[in-house]
Amino acid sequence: MKILIVEDEKDLSQSICEYLANEQFACEQVFEYTTALEKISLYDYACIILDIGLPDGSGVELMRQLKAKCGLRGIALSGYGMEEDLQKSREAGFERHVTKPVSLQTLQAALQETLEPA
Repeated sequence: MKILIVEDEKDLSQSICEYLANEQFACEQVFEYTTALEKISLYDYACIILDIGLPDGSGVELMRQLKAKCGLRGIALSGYGMEEDLQKSREAGFERHVTKPVSLQTLQAALQETLEPA
């Protein structure tokens, strides 16, 4: 399964990608909203792991677009984890909301839930 990681913190993005590779996932990393839109139009991804706060756009808005356009499943990454933040993520179409700093156990559980057949 191929997963797209959209995270502007390059060290975090690299750590997630290395973890996914160890779990037998193929992953690609991008660091900006606009690049993510380009990648989505070119490849078929099983899911997206998406930072909500990107330097060139809102991850929430990007997820809304991707959900409407192609039904892509997603995991939100955020430094914020209050109930209102979780609600915004759900409303945008994310299956899960993971708060930074990201624990690998939490990410693994989020992936399992997100990738379960509907």
